Order: sequence, then C-alpha cells, then structure tokens
Amino acid sequence: MWAINPIHWFATSDGWLDPASGPDLPTLLEQVRIAGFQAMHAAVPTGMSSISYRALLADYDVAPAPGYMTIIHEEDDESALCNVADLQKAAATHAELGLQDMFVALKMNKNHPRVAIHAAEGYLADNVRLQRLSELFAKASEHVRSEGIRPLLHPHVGTWIETEPETRYILDHVDSDLLGFGPDIGHLSWSGADVSGLFEDFSDRIGAVHVKDINLTVMNSCRVKRLAYCDTVTQGLWAAPGQGQLPLHHYLSHLSLTKPTWLISEVDWVDKNPFQAARASAEWFEDMAKKEGI
Repeated sequence: MWAINPIHWFATSDGWLDPASGPDLPTLLEQVRIAGFQAMHAAVPTGMSSISYRALLADYDVAPAPGYMTIIHEEDDESALCNVADLQKAAATHAELGLQDMFVALKMNKNHPRVAIHAAEGYLADNVRLQRLSELFAKASEHVRSEGIRPLLHPHVGTWIETEPETRYILDHVDSDLLGFGPDIGHLSWSGADVSGLFEDFSDRIGAVHVKDINLTVMNSCRVKRLAYCDTVTQGLWAAPGQGQLPLHHYLSHLSLTKPTWLISEVDWVDKNPFQAARASAEWFEDMAKKEGI
C-alpha cells in the first residue's frame, strides 16, 4: 500500500511550511491523482466532516492513508500532555475514515534548539527528559487507543526525539500494545541512525513509513558545517525516492511480510514544481510495485 503526503506543496522559501500557502483541497487532489497516487495522507480540513472529506477524496479516486498528529507538552514539564482533545478528535476522525494507524510526533517550532542551532546531532540529549517524554507518549497513546487507532511514534529531526538512541528509548519504555512505530527513512538517516537495525528490531510495531530520499553530498557538507535545520533543507537536502542516494529498497526489505504496511512518499521541501516531485515519487513506487509487489 503506497500513498503520498503532499507536504511539499506547502513549502516556503525559508525551508519551513505554511499550511495556508498551498492549493485548495480539490486542486491538490487533482494534482495528486494525475501524478499517479491513489491514496493520500489523511488531513481533514477544519470545518469539514470526515464523511464529506472521504466523499471528496472518492470523487478524485483517492483513498485516505494514515495522517499525522503532533503531541504537545507543557513548556516546563515534558510529561504533561496539553492537547488531549485534539489527539482524540484526530484519532476518531481516522477511525471514521476506516484507518487503523496514525503518526504521532512532537511538535516542531522554529525556536527549538535542534531547529535554530544544530540539527540532526542529538543536541542537548538528556535521558531524564526522555523518561518524561516516554510518560508523555504513554498518556497520549492511551487517548489515541481509546478511539480504536494505533499511534505510531514518528521520530523527527528538530525535536527531542530525532536520533536512534532517543527513538529506541521511547519504544523500549512505552508498551508495544500502546505505541507502534512510524519511522521516516529520511529523518532517521539525517540523524545518523542505523535504519536497517531499527526496522529489523521493531518490524512488528511498524504500521507506516515515510519514504523520502536524501542528497548525501548536501547532508554531509551541512553536517560538517553544523548548519541549522532550515539552512540544511534549503541547500537541497531532500529528494524524491530514487533521486537521492539512500538504499531505500534495502531498508524496506526489513519490513514484516506478515502484515500490510503503508509506504507514504514524503518530500518535505523542494525548490522546484511540487508536481514534478510527486510524479517522480509515483514513478519510483510504480517501478517498485512491478518488481516486488506492494
């Protein structure tokens, strides 16, 4: 099962995102379908019911795929969950759309030390903080699970959970019956993680994967310079699957063969026509489907 997160349609010139800057939903769905995707990351607009949203997707022959929800904690207490109602609403919407999983991640902001200063290096790593975050994710997971949806931990550069040790800590300290795993190949690779090792060790908990590629020359150069998040992104870090140098097929070969897993193309930022990146992503998936059957 493969889909797209059309996030790059909302990319801004400074390497960030502006949800208000992209096309309206019908235009976006038309572009997604023409590009070659039959499923899209679920994101029901404010004021629209899940029934109306699903009907609109069906009009363009696009199905919903697992979407994304941020977990927000108190500024001075990483174990204190702030957005219970929003999490439960998002989970309930996913259930109404017929989905089983939802990505959950810490909220990013431009002032975060791992965004504004040093990205993808585990800056200011702290096991005490991780213990509080494991409590946070356990609480959030219980609320998401109450709506019949499995939350998937989504490590992300620019948050307090970006490296392999941080990812393993949360997965090891939150019960597998509560929290699944929704890795992002690009973000884990950027942070220097052993992607194959993570996929092997937690394959039974993986319900969906964000598939993106990386221009390794850019990544290595920016790492040496210790550039900030947005500065690295705007150097051309991200690439559509198959247009960078990551061994994507090798990583995906470690996924469990006994259960279906969503593979979701996500190119966070591009400096060219977003449709071209979407079409390149679809072509990569089409080729993979012919060779391996997904």
